[in-house]
Amino acid sequence: ADQKRYNFLVKGGEDLRTDEHVQRIFRGFNRSLAALKPDQGSRIAVYSVVPVSVECGLIEWVSNTVSIRSLLEDDIVGLENW
Repeated sequence: ADQKRYNFLVKGGEDLRTDEHVQRIFRGFNRSLAALKPDQGSRIAVYSVVPVSVECGLIEWVSNTVSIRSLLEDDIVGLENW
């Protein structure tokens, strides 16, 4: 309805309802942080999750991010080369 283009990742083989609930909890944390410390601007980054079925869904594509897995893999490679 806002005439903007949004990119999503189609993910299959997993139940994304849990991901959707976690993002809802993070949004609640952000509201609480904003109410408690409005001047700090601290917040948890959230993204949209749309479960389509029990085994398939859409996840909002977030540009310029790195997965936790890739960070951990980089650390492991760094330790092995140390």
